[in-house]
Amino acid sequence: MREIFFHEDDCCQQQLLPRSASGNVLTELKKKCDFADAHRAPNGFGWTDMYVLQDFSPELRALRIDKVEFAEIVSPFLQPFDLVFTGFSSYREQCRMTGAWGRSRACSLFADWNEAGIISNVWAGFFEPDEESILAATAAVAAIGKRFSLLYVDWAWDYLCDADDELTFSSLLRAKMEGIAQNLRSLTQNEEEKGSF
Repeated sequence: MREIFFHEDDCCQQQLLPRSASGNVLTELKKKCDFADAHRAPNGFGWTDMYVLQDFSPELRALRIDKVEFAEIVSPFLQPFDLVFTGFSSYREQCRMTGAWGRSRACSLFADWNEAGIISNVWAGFFEPDEESILAATAAVAAIGKRFSLLYVDWAWDYLCDADDELTFSSLLRAKMEGIAQNLRSLTQNEEEKGSF
């Protein structure tokens, strides 16, 4: 049995949304960035308040994406997980109306649905830096994006692109992975200089 856990804070932070919502998504990205700039912590680490993103699930539900069709499109690229859990800290609960597909816990795509089996949200956990994972993520997102005309939005890294634009998507994902790696190297170097290691 393959199982996966996602922290509740990670839900919909990397999201697939209808291309028709691009104007609203760009507006929301700007609002979020402005809010972040206005609420940076005085020491430069973190923020003094939290921004709650707009809920775009009604727009995605309007596309009437069936959970079975979604699974058929994504599964050739990302293997399905048998069980999905969410929670926070040490608390975990099984998600009954959520599916996940992935190469690993750090290269995964999630979807949840309503009682009729219509997808409400699609989000990703793409943090695996190896090229095979990036290509698998790209292929899965492009396949679902081509079928339903979707955008890929990364709210944490402040970018969006057409889900079926494989070149742009993979380039942005590689750049994000390199940015994360650079930040970790800088953090490690700073800690070593302080004598923490």
